[in-house]
Amino acid sequence: MLDSRDESPFGICATKPFRLLNLDGPAHASEDWANLFSLAGVENIGNLGGLWFTDYGNVISAAREGKGIAIGWRHVVDRYLRTGELVNPTGEIFRTGRGFYLLSQESHRLSEPAQIVHNWILETFGEQIGKPS
Repeated sequence: MLDSRDESPFGICATKPFRLLNLDGPAHASEDWANLFSLAGVENIGNLGGLWFTDYGNVISAAREGKGIAIGWRHVVDRYLRTGELVNPTGEIFRTGRGFYLLSQESHRLSEPAQIVHNWILETFGEQIGKPS
């Protein structure tokens, strides 16, 4: 187990004067900094403080403006990582086990606009999408 005195990327983030950007609300309790540090094996982190937002878009905007470090949802921040506007300071990627589902009824054919969206999702995120069993 790492300790907050450790000089690993997560140990440094837990102890140095970085402002952590947080998403507030019970639906996101498992996606907070304390949980992320725990998953990374960092202990003894104490009160992390930081800035709190009720909207994830504001969290990412604050990170893009250099106001602090945010937990990024890959499907939202990938474009900013590709352009260098945001960086992953630890190099770590954590999976939440949550997913997004593309659903339709087999008995009803998709409308043309819905089919276009369906095809775009599969083309854009195809390698990240698991097929139903």
